[in-house]
Amino acid sequence: MRKVLLGLVASAAIATPLVAATAANAEVVSSDPTCVPVKAVPASTETLYKYVPVKINAGPTQWDTVNAPAGTHKSWLVKGTNVDYVRDGNKTSTVTHPAVEGVTCSVTLPEHFVGEGTHSVVVPFVKGVDTFLMGVQGYDEKVAITQDVTVTKAMAGQFWIGHQAQPGYVIANPDTAQWHIDFQFGYDGSTSVNAQGVGMVGKSTVQDMDTAKLTFVGGYVNSTDNAWSCSDGSTGHAVRTVTSTRPIDATPKTDWQGNVLGWTLNGFSTTDFGTVVGTGPRFATLECPAGSSFTGLLAPAITHVNYVKVTDGTTTLDLPVSAS
Repeated sequence: MRKVLLGLVASAAIATPLVAATAANAEVVSSDPTCVPVKAVPASTETLYKYVPVKINAGPTQWDTVNAPAGTHKSWLVKGTNVDYVRDGNKTSTVTHPAVEGVTCSVTLPEHFVGEGTHSVVVPFVKGVDTFLMGVQGYDEKVAITQDVTVTKAMAGQFWIGHQAQPGYVIANPDTAQWHIDFQFGYDGSTSVNAQGVGMVGKSTVQDMDTAKLTFVGGYVNSTDNAWSCSDGSTGHAVRTVTSTRPIDATPKTDWQGNVLGWTLNGFSTTDFGTVVGTGPRFATLECPAGSSFTGLLAPAITHVNYVKVTDGTTTLDLPVSAS
């Protein structure tokens, strides 16, 4: 599929394959940002035909660009008065016009857009090039944009960009100019992580933490309360807490310029299994207050909480964990 258009496109879904414009018969191609196109004009000569006033000294000699028989009359306005002139025989004069060197302005189109990699990009207006948006809600694919346009995922799941060089301009990079955006590969900066340490964490979530030192960990906290009853009506408790902590493999998610937008969490490390730490008694002690005796075990109360944290070594942040 070609990446640059030279004509209007009939379909909003697919860019028509057309060839990029090139400078034709131009002596100079300029990439100066201030360039103004100049049409080339070859050197030429022009014949002028002499007229003199019928009344002597009524006005200066006049020259016309159209030949006429000797004695032909014609009027010229001289100092606000129409003066009668007559063709002076067959007298002529030749004027030489020098050639005008043509200038074609070379325009380099953007190969990436601001916001590329997110769910919102800015398609720039480029001087000397008609830019068309295809597949964007609210924009006619046959009408060139007249200013920068912000396109969001809500306006188009994906869209195409066509370019047509205006007269006097040529596109310098037709094969590398940006021509297609698919928002399904973009990232909106949101945070969503599951109990397996898989998901996305947006940069805004970590706020002012040192992103160069970020690490992600996750696991669970399992608490078991082995309780029992005593003859005086009291209840004894033996709470055992087991905490599992395991590193999470994470990959920075960046835009085309390398700016970090967030992190992709790929799940728990398969090489570093972390730690499992238990605190508290493993079993019920069955101890009762003085003068009281053990009467029976109660159903254990068990709580299990999954967690994911991010830390830069100074600040630690608990991330919201979904059930999935």
